[in-house]
Amino acid sequence: MQKHTLNILKRVEPQQNAQCIFSIHSLTIFFFATFSISACTTTNTLASANTPQPNGPAPIAIRSSYGQAFRVIVKFRREVPYRDAAFLQDMSRQIHGRIAYSSSVSLDTHVYEVEPQRGQIQADVLLSLSKIPSVLSVETDAVVRPS
Repeated sequence: MQKHTLNILKRVEPQQNAQCIFSIHSLTIFFFATFSISACTTTNTLASANTPQPNGPAPIAIRSSYGQAFRVIVKFRREVPYRDAAFLQDMSRQIHGRIAYSSSVSLDTHVYEVEPQRGQIQADVLLSLSKIPSVLSVETDAVVRPS
C-alpha cells in the first residue's frame, strides 16, 4: 500500500512542478507588464497659475507666455508636501509662473524647475518664493562645470 502511494505522488509531482513554473512565468509577465505601463504613464507635476491642467501637452500658445525655465533650490522651515499638486499650484500662484518638482536634496530642501511669465526676471521669482511663509531660503541652482 505504501509503495502505491509513493507512485501516485511521483506522478503528481511533475504536474505540480509544471503548474508552479507556469504560475511563476505568469506572475513575471504580469509584473513586467505592470512596471512597463507605469513607467510609460508617469506625469510631470507642472503647476500653472493661469491655466487649468490639461490632460495632454499644453498648446504652443500657452507655452509661449512663459519665459526661459530655470532651476531653484528651496529650503523650507518645516516639512511640507513638496510634490503635492495643490502645494505646487499654490506656489505657482504666488510666483505668477509655473513650477515643477525636480528632486530632493534633503528632507527640507528640494529642487524645482520654474518657468516665469514672459518678461518676469529671475530676481522677482526668487523674491516671490522667499516671501512664502514656509520658505526659509531660495537660490538658483547653478550647474558646476570643471575649469
